[in-house]
Amino acid sequence: MNNYFTLRRANRLRVKLLNSKSQEQIREVIRYLRRTSWDECGVKLIYSDLIDMAVQANENGQELFNVIEDAKTFAEEVKPALKL
Repeated sequence: MNNYFTLRRANRLRVKLLNSKSQEQIREVIRYLRRTSWDECGVKLIYSDLIDMAVQANENGQELFNVIEDAKTFAEEVKPALKL
């Protein structure tokens, strides 16, 4: 469980590196995944991956998702990996 808390803390600190739009996009995906799964650890791992993706996108002057359909598609693709 110690790794879970370390990951949670790291996510909380790293998300502050993102612009506000990317932060909101990630929040929306994570909210959806939390509503559809009890796998909180899996959601935190996906959260970490999304932060990594968003950092790279922001460095290139882009957003994590260009349109809301991209976020929905991403969420639907990763949902089967979580414990429902």
